[in-house]
Amino acid sequence: MSSYRSPIYPAPRHDDLLVIYRENGSLKADYFDSEGHVIRYAVSAPEEHVVVFVSDPIPREPRYRLTPRAGGNGALVGSFEIAAPDSPGTFKPYLSWTAARR
Repeated sequence: MSSYRSPIYPAPRHDDLLVIYRENGSLKADYFDSEGHVIRYAVSAPEEHVVVFVSDPIPREPRYRLTPRAGGNGALVGSFEIAAPDSPGTFKPYLSWTAARR
């Protein structure tokens, strides 16, 4: 993280909210951010320490898959993938990260 502050532009800010809930016996999640994005996910846990959030298919819209997993030493390893509207089942990496407690 950089400590540089522009004298002209304020520091950028991005807020995220992920609400996870049970609906009709299934896990769901709704994602909201400060840029106006809203993504509705179905949630599964295909293996221990892995959760997969996959957006619902919507015609002419991309699909998203968010996969956080437990890493070594208490880290959280995540990936975010996007599938093009014409290939809703073919996810391609968009970003990945590792987060650790300080």
